[in-house]
Amino acid sequence: VMKVLSITRVGSTPSSSNPLVWNVVFTGALSGVSAANFALTGSPGATITSVSGSGATWTVTVDPGTAAQTVGLSMINATGITNSAGLELINLPFATGDSITVAPRIVSMVQKSPNPVTVNGGGTADVTYDVTYNETVTGLKTTNFELVGTSAAQSSVLSVTGSGTAYTVTVRVGGTGRVALKMKDSSGVEDGDKNGVVDLTVTSGFYEVPPRLLSIARLDPSPAGVETVRYAVTFNESVTGLPQANFQLVTTGTAGARITSLTGSGASYTVTVNLGLTSGSVTLQMLSSTGLKDSDNLSLETVMPFNGEVYRVAPRILSL
Repeated sequence: VMKVLSITRVGSTPSSSNPLVWNVVFTGALSGVSAANFALTGSPGATITSVSGSGATWTVTVDPGTAAQTVGLSMINATGITNSAGLELINLPFATGDSITVAPRIVSMVQKSPNPVTVNGGGTADVTYDVTYNETVTGLKTTNFELVGTSAAQSSVLSVTGSGTAYTVTVRVGGTGRVALKMKDSSGVEDGDKNGVVDLTVTSGFYEVPPRLLSIARLDPSPAGVETVRYAVTFNESVTGLPQANFQLVTTGTAGARITSLTGSGASYTVTVNLGLTSGSVTLQMLSSTGLKDSDNLSLETVMPFNGEVYRVAPRILSL
């Protein structure tokens, strides 16, 4: 006859690993061992993800999922299992294998605010994450979290609220680019058995903070009594791909003004306008953000058209 000799956990308990792993040893070589031959006991929420091996030793891998406290593995049947001698596997069900205590861990970090982020006039915005654990934990605070991404240095974790398995983390996003939430450490955080949180590799999705057009400001006096005037076009961060075709002029009075050049780079550009025969007023308008990207390949987040400051055109002598 054939028997199950042992079902032994791999690693320590409480488990700091994800997934959970057991080695299953038989008295002789078998084939056809599958997940259908096993069942999980203890806390619900875990799932058998794979069974691998050959001969007399097989490995069962389990995703703990939302399981809390203890998970055990039993072999419940021999369906589909064969051996070269045609011997029967007799000591089933085998339910005396090792159990694994599942330490608290993050199940998910979910973004709850609109994305991309629209910042306020001060250049910041508050966003939230729902953080869910597999079991009740206490002692969670802002210093247990950190931010990653290109705007992490300009952002901060404001607050942690909630209890049990469900918490909300509020982050004040500043700067531009991308920012995501990550649990930095489990200092002071534990379950009812004083086990700390393990598997801190979970990272949320990224909130994206796109570049913004801040202003289109006059560089020359108004009223303008000269042939050409200039505008300073300023973004909140460095952008590329800005063509002259993205701008147009809005005039009152006799037409004739035209854009003659666009220069600059990074966050600062200069648009030069020839006033021609124009009288009345001239306004530079950014009509489109087509082609503009920042270093994170994010597009401009500014409502178009965007109107600049107005030049009043003073009377002037065109010829003598």
